[in-house]
Amino acid sequence: PYTTLFRSIAFAAADVLEPMVRAEGSRSGLLRVLLARVHGAADADEKGRALEGAVALAEHLPSERGRVLALVRSALERAIDEARPVGPWISALERLSPGEGGAGSRADVLALALGDRAVSSDELLLLAQRLGDAAMLAGDRARALDAYKRALEYSPSSSELMAGVDLLLREQGTPDDRVKLYRSALATESSPDKRRGLHLAIANLQRKELGDAGGAAETLRASLAEGPDDATE
Repeated sequence: PYTTLFRSIAFAAADVLEPMVRAEGSRSGLLRVLLARVHGAADADEKGRALEGAVALAEHLPSERGRVLALVRSALERAIDEARPVGPWISALERLSPGEGGAGSRADVLALALGDRAVSSDELLLLAQRLGDAAMLAGDRARALDAYKRALEYSPSSSELMAGVDLLLREQGTPDDRVKLYRSALATESSPDKRRGLHLAIANLQRKELGDAGGAAETLRASLAEGPDDATE
């Protein structure tokens, strides 16, 4: 009850104060008013509009970005829980923590928002991809690999994700890891050209890096057995 009462008082105060601080042109004052609206609004859309305004102000008030970042993370989590679009809040995050210098902060916020959820929707896919991108830019290869692999499980036909995971496995993984990656892609790939490329990649790894000439030959036979197009290689 006290929390509800406090929110109602804060929201009412914001109604009174907002025209005044706008007339004064005080960014910090307006930010405080908008944050009161974020905390006091019962309607999700109204809360979102207030937070968008707070983000725009925090871009010009570096000392306030940490507080707004925490709210953006909460907004991301609510969007996930309520099956709302996460794109606007990822964009807000990128504005508050831009470029290479902000990549670590972005990765931290996105990782907390994603948590241990399985990537099971397009919205979570976008979140995992942006987490991987931010982690890569921040130099956190292990976190990037984990995010991209989780995204790839949901979207196994994504050539972009496949390339990202492959690149990171070259750095951190083993040839066996890469063979597993390619075999997983084969399980869902239907394009004859792409299947042939995956078979050849597996055979090369088996022969050159694993020293398994017999396994490489068996992989190539499987490729040839899939159709005449494969026999032309």
